Amino acid sequence: LKKVQRRFVYNGETLLDANITVKDLHLDTMKIEASEADSLKLQYSLKMESGYSDGEERMIPVYKAGVLESKGVFDVLEKDTTVQHRFDQKLGKVTVTMTASILPVLLEETEHLRKYAYFCNEQLASKLKGLLAQKRIKDYLKQPFEHVRSIKQLIKKLHEARRQDGTWGWWKNSEAELWISRHVIEALLAAEKAGYATGVDKKEMATYLVYQLAAFKGMDKLDALELLHEMDARVDFKAPIERYEAELRQRSSPSTVYTKFRLIHLKQQVGLPFSIDSLLKYKHQTMLGNLYFGTVRPGYQFFDNTIQTTLLAYQVLKAGGKHKDMLVKMRNYLLEQRATGYWRNTYESSLVLETILPDLFEENAKLKPSQVVLTTNEKKQTIHQFPYTELMEAGNLGVQKEGDLPVYFTAYQQYWNARPEKVTKDFTVKTWFE
Repeated sequence: LKKVQRRFVYNGETLLDANITVKDLHLDTMKIEASEADSLKLQYSLKMESGYSDGEERMIPVYKAGVLESKGVFDVLEKDTTVQHRFDQKLGKVTVTMTASILPVLLEETEHLRKYAYFCNEQLASKLKGLLAQKRIKDYLKQPFEHVRSIKQLIKKLHEARRQDGTWGWWKNSEAELWISRHVIEALLAAEKAGYATGVDKKEMATYLVYQLAAFKGMDKLDALELLHEMDARVDFKAPIERYEAELRQRSSPSTVYTKFRLIHLKQQVGLPFSIDSLLKYKHQTMLGNLYFGTVRPGYQFFDNTIQTTLLAYQVLKAGGKHKDMLVKMRNYLLEQRATGYWRNTYESSLVLETILPDLFEENAKLKPSQVVLTTNEKKQTIHQFPYTELMEAGNLGVQKEGDLPVYFTAYQQYWNARPEKVTKDFTVKTWFE
């Protein structure tokens, strides 16, 4: 038998301090009730007559029952417009944010491309496209551009990585990939147009592609035809396109929306007849009211996904000149997809930049800058500088927007709901054990 003194302390309060004689085992059970504190501090210790002592201290977190909820509005303020909102004073202050340009966002994306740590040929070409876009944005914003040397180094690296037949693969000596070759040639041609010496031998590349055209299958044939068009090669595009369409009809599986849009885009570029009316049925709308095309979500396919298909649809609709309102909502969808702060990969980032950037420059040059007048509890303030963020008192909030550029307006309150009810509005979360 051993005589033991044990002690139990809860949040600084001693709940047990007594001796007991133990032969083999003794179990202490204490009932405690969690307080309003964010954690419980528990101490249990023992001491024997021999002088031996031991003990433990544990911190147990206390989680508040309920959930932090946000309640608010999101508006895309187009043209001149006025809206009124009412916020419940019981729910606390209102956070208001507004942005009126996506150029800073795209500038951040170009810097992300520049700093990307890897250097396969696709990434080299994407970095080059990104830096060319960064220079255009900085020139527009009248900011200094500091990476001319990097552009020249990327051009040099791409030349060194070219295969003997004039194409590119993932790496210098790897098997040719026509989509990567097209991506590289596009980047070099863009650099040439921007005034950089690239040494692109378009004649050599065109000769190789024409010679191999009959052997190419599937997407490789489309890549080759698009590349020939981009290099202004004198080719009869009608016959190979008709053969490609015949191949599609012979397949057991139907063509994807991505393939259909890609084929229409090629026909549109080379001046062959086409129709996009049947493809407009593949248009979808997000919860924020933005538009996208296709059915395969990003992350499941590298090419055939809603981002790539939407980019193709954007180019087709833009060239058609009849759907300007749709183009704005498609650009907004692409911005929605930067869920992690950037687009999924370097190839995707470079395609988005080169597709939407020219329109943003054109719109910003022609359109009247926007301003917003906020009216809260009879107080007015006019905002000219964006992005804008402020914490305001709840109540009536009037928003009057003037100008041609859209303003993205968000206002919300956050509050603790101790007894949340089940909600199945825009999406449902399910959990289970396996």
